[in-house]
Amino acid sequence: MITIDGGTTNTRIALWNSDHICVDIYKSEAGVRETAVSGSNKKLLDTVKEGICFLLEKRNLKTEAVSAVYASGMITSAEGIKEVPHIKAPAGLKEFAEAVQTVSIPGVCELLIYFVPGMKNGEAIGMDEIEKMDMMRGEETEALALLDLMEVKEPVLLVL
Repeated sequence: MITIDGGTTNTRIALWNSDHICVDIYKSEAGVRETAVSGSNKKLLDTVKEGICFLLEKRNLKTEAVSAVYASGMITSAEGIKEVPHIKAPAGLKEFAEAVQTVSIPGVCELLIYFVPGMKNGEAIGMDEIEKMDMMRGEETEALALLDLMEVKEPVLLVL
């Protein structure tokens, strides 16, 4: 499996084996900030293509060996590759899975890419109440994965 963590300033693309162990990672200093500045997401698309090719070539793998490609973080924002609306909190794995959007990007990746949404605590509010608004793209994906891997059954505070 390949995961893409596309942030504001960096993109990390990881290759995972069937035991869910990260076997390699590609890092780039390209992020959605470049899209916001240039008005084009070409650099981000090129980075994703380059990272996936790098990992497959380094491990001597063909795309058929990859079960899925998942992307999360700012890469799912309007400045990313595929805008995916935030889901409203509270939500769990089921709600996230239902909101995933699958996209084909010929010339970037032969496989479908599953874009995972971010989460927000409510609808848009006025500027006088802006401090009540909270949203994230990426951190919630990490949190859900960690909680699942750790098999947490009780309330817990997770700080990333």
